[in-house]
Amino acid sequence: VGQPRQTAAVRRRAEDVEATIGPHGRNFELFLINVDGSGLEQVTFNETFDGFPMFSPDGARLIFASNRDAAAEGDTNVFIADWVD
Repeated sequence: VGQPRQTAAVRRRAEDVEATIGPHGRNFELFLINVDGSGLEQVTFNETFDGFPMFSPDGARLIFASNRDAAAEGDTNVFIADWVD
């Protein structure tokens, strides 16, 4: 239903852009895509909101907000994940 919502965030490398794409409702997922539009790769797989991605300055960690593991509906947590190529 409706058009996908898309946002782009901080680059990990010059050729990468982290994107948040959600088809509808509150289920957004994180993807990695090359600046030229090639190489779309899904990073998160969760039934709730994942968004606001940022990489640490050295590109070693992905930081993002998510409603997963929320104490109450709508609560948002911050996750820090080690990035492994």
